[in-house]
Amino acid sequence: YSSTYSNISSFQGLLFFDGSTSYGQIISGTAIPIGNSDYTIEVWFQSNIFNDGGLIGWGLYTTTDSVNALRLHSNGFNNYWWADDLEVEYAKILSTQNWYNLVANFDGTSRNIYLNGQVIGTDTPIGTHDVPDFDNLTIAKTFMNEYLSGSLGMIKVWNKSLSSGQ
Repeated sequence: YSSTYSNISSFQGLLFFDGSTSYGQIISGTAIPIGNSDYTIEVWFQSNIFNDGGLIGWGLYTTTDSVNALRLHSNGFNNYWWADDLEVEYAKILSTQNWYNLVANFDGTSRNIYLNGQVIGTDTPIGTHDVPDFDNLTIAKTFMNEYLSGSLGMIKVWNKSLSSGQ
């Protein structure tokens, strides 16, 4: 959806997004976690602005605990389920010129957010996570107008919780 591609070898290519209309949609996959499954989401990104920019997300937006989304917000990062969100304030030390590796994982009990290999937030969600499907899985956009202004390199999703070493 109107993104630009560059064949830069460091990430096997990059996608550039304008922050207002461009995003990508993934239409198939077998390892996308749904229900209350364990998961790990990894994204290499560079942002032009730290706002509510989506990195990747899927599920039934507007329904409590039925989403799995990883996005930027004005103060840091958010792994949200549409309630019981893990929000980490971190943006004050980030630069729009740099690339970052952001990972969110859930092992059925605890959830973590890692930045460049270091845990920066953890919680034990109260609600029951129940993502019905991944039909609307998008990159560089989560709910409504949460568009990324920046670039995405490698994006990986596993239906298991990886350790920090993995």
